[in-house]
Amino acid sequence: MDLQGSLSCLTLQPHRKISKLLIIFLQKELRKLSPVFFQEMGDATLSEFTLKTGRRVDLIALSRSQHITIVEVKSSLTDFSSDKKWQNYLDWADQFYFAVAENFPVERLADEMRCGILITDGFDTHILREAPLRKLPTQRRTHLIRRLAFAAMTRLSA
Repeated sequence: MDLQGSLSCLTLQPHRKISKLLIIFLQKELRKLSPVFFQEMGDATLSEFTLKTGRRVDLIALSRSQHITIVEVKSSLTDFSSDKKWQNYLDWADQFYFAVAENFPVERLADEMRCGILITDGFDTHILREAPLRKLPTQRRTHLIRRLAFAAMTRLSA
């Protein structure tokens, strides 16, 4: 089943168990598409990266110019509304994005101007709204890049 097929099923199936399974499927698909978007721009990415604070981000991207971007995947409005931790990620990236499917009610993100929005149709990912640039302090950037290198090397050797 492709992502677009899952989106139409998500709106047609009222059964709670089926909806939960489709949301899990949608989250996995969004998590696959977000890294591809950044990798196509030449960035390196890590999924499920744990920050020094102990919080785990869905995706972190590092550009060749050491620009750091964090992406949180939101599969539904409920997922977004129940997430109270994403604000903690703002201090750990130059830019922060939400990645959502094309049927996500993006108008609900309109008030949150600290964040950019990535939107996907299941095949391509596009920037719907550019995230504001907030330069990380040099010491934090250096620390974060070292943690990224260690995490990537650990995953490669596993």
